[in-house]
Amino acid sequence: MHVTLTNNAPTSGLPLYIIGNNLHLPPGTNQARLCVYSAMNLDSWELTDADREQPWERIPEFGVTAFCRSVSIPPGGAIDVTMHFSGQVTPTDGNGAAWVQPLTSEFVLAGTRSQG
Repeated sequence: MHVTLTNNAPTSGLPLYIIGNNLHLPPGTNQARLCVYSAMNLDSWELTDADREQPWERIPEFGVTAFCRSVSIPPGGAIDVTMHFSGQVTPTDGNGAAWVQPLTSEFVLAGTRSQG
């Protein structure tokens, strides 16, 4: 699996409450938590920020494993992540699994406005 994560934030020109952070990183830097879900084993990986000292966390979730770690993406930059998996996925009844992102569902907000 290969993915490129891009950060289009500028280094200046916006207030620090927008491009700043509490991690003492340069303005515009994106500190993200990357998680990849797989039913297979993670054999090897490459990351262009190359912090090989930081291992991937293996977290069982939803019947598969979430491989997670923090990544820093510099302002105006990008990082490439390549992960190599091995193993075999056990066949199911054909229904598979589908997860719904909770914040993408439409909803209706109803209420009353009170004076006071």
